[in-house]
Amino acid sequence: MHESHLVQRIVNEASEKARNISMQKIRRIRVIAGELLHFDEMSVKLHFESLSEGTPLEGAEVEVTIEKARLKCADCGKISEKPKGPPLCGICGSEKVSIESGKDFI
Repeated sequence: MHESHLVQRIVNEASEKARNISMQKIRRIRVIAGELLHFDEMSVKLHFESLSEGTPLEGAEVEVTIEKARLKCADCGKISEKPKGPPLCGICGSEKVSIESGKDFI
């Protein structure tokens, strides 16, 4: 359910930009959701459909891309995709990692 407020933010921002340039209708919107948010494409689309009613985005095609999480290792300094399971460096196996990407919603 936490998708709702983030989708609402996207609808609000895109609607405002459309109004600022006198655009009546937006036909397509692309959304990138980081895998660490645990969003599902269908859920994002359903929220978008509901929240965009009465806005320039109503009826727009929604393209959702799930962005892979990437971790930066404090030991080897490399960046790798987060493996399934616990967050470990995909290069050296260290547990000393920080999140580089995968939490965005844009």
